[in-house]
Amino acid sequence: MNVLITPDSFKGSLSAKEVSDSIALAVKNVFPNSYIEKIPFSDGGEGAIDFFRNNIKGKIVSCNTVDPLGKSINKPYYIFEEGKSVWIELSQASGITLIQESERNPLITSTYGTGIQIKHALKSNCKNIFLGLGGSATHDLGTGIFIALGGRLLNKSKLPIHLGGGYLNQCNEINDKNLIQELKSAKITMACDVTNPLLGDVGAANTYASQKGAKPEDIKILEKNSLIFAELIKNKHKISIHNIPGGGAAGGCAAGIFGLLGGVIKNGFDLIS
Repeated sequence: MNVLITPDSFKGSLSAKEVSDSIALAVKNVFPNSYIEKIPFSDGGEGAIDFFRNNIKGKIVSCNTVDPLGKSINKPYYIFEEGKSVWIELSQASGITLIQESERNPLITSTYGTGIQIKHALKSNCKNIFLGLGGSATHDLGTGIFIALGGRLLNKSKLPIHLGGGYLNQCNEINDKNLIQELKSAKITMACDVTNPLLGDVGAANTYASQKGAKPEDIKILEKNSLIFAELIKNKHKISIHNIPGGGAAGGCAAGIFGLLGGVIKNGFDLIS
């Protein structure tokens, strides 16, 4: 009997490779003479880099960056063979598995480290940025990415606000005048596996924030701050990010990057398959 095993990862517990190895072992126990082929897969979130490394020509690039709490780390991304397209997993620098359970707090975690990776790729002459969403420790609407790329979020005193979703209500001005030049000729495509919008009962905060360490009162703050920031984007760019399908992915990162940087939201499985 021939058996093809193509699992995705089990979020927060097993990688796609570990899942495929476990399934293969179970199959061999029941069908010892079977031929097994393992192709660990990804829907665009965690594990995509491993899938590309094993199946698509390109190279791994290591990048000095920071984790969701700002601690220095070194994490990879994947440049495809033609050298202009890159896949960056948000979970590599902004993932929930990077921080201890006791440290998880989406009021203060940010995607700044992922922004550093995107900047590194853009400075390396990559033009097509594929950003795999999923597994994040954050709910900052991608503002950490925006700031790492040169954007500024200012309070009423014209001072930068702190990183993290808990401070978005302090933002009075979105300033994009100093975004890095490379963004002008680049395209950001976000791969996600959910259809949840940013706001509402099935939005990012109410659906996912508790998994990231948010208490019930924190969820209310994140929902309120997300609405406030969505209104700021609407006033500045005349774009509504409130209810776009998939906008709630990765703590509202999909909605935020759509509104702040013109990113495009796509189904991760469709992109990879």
